[in-house]
Amino acid sequence: MTLAAWLFAAMAAWLAMPGDDPTQAELAAWEADHEEPVAATRARAERVASALAAVAGSNANRALELAAVAVLETRLAVWVSDGSCNLARWRAAHPDRAPCDDGHAWGPFQVHPGRHIDALVGHHVTTVELLESTEVPWRLYAVHPEAWTTRARAARAARTWAGAHPWTEQRMASIERKAP
Repeated sequence: MTLAAWLFAAMAAWLAMPGDDPTQAELAAWEADHEEPVAATRARAERVASALAAVAGSNANRALELAAVAVLETRLAVWVSDGSCNLARWRAAHPDRAPCDDGHAWGPFQVHPGRHIDALVGHHVTTVELLESTEVPWRLYAVHPEAWTTRARAARAARTWAGAHPWTEQRMASIERKAP
């Protein structure tokens, strides 16, 4: 199992994503709650997990915490990932939600762009970058994890997951060797 697969497994569990052979009722319930097919959310979770694994190096625990942040902040909702919730007209049409911190937070990690982010990264961070990149939230989380109000819950979720499903490269390599 790769780091990306391990991160995805955690995200799928936190999202209570239906398994490989879901019933029609499970699929219908998912779509009613998430406003899209499970396959679309699964693909988005896989992209986030792969992107986190790419920047993580050997820091699997921080990657797992950031994966939890993304799930807790956004549930990987399509309307967050495509930036819809940052538009005033979208928020007006969905008054039952409090998405994207009233249009100020972007992407699955809900980062607020601004000079402090630009200074940390060393260039002007665009909203497209916040929608598509994990590098900015990765760097921000390394120095200011308290920037997320969900940080404590994310850390607990990550510790719980890692306790039940520990990540070590040696353990994962042995699992991969045993796989058929």
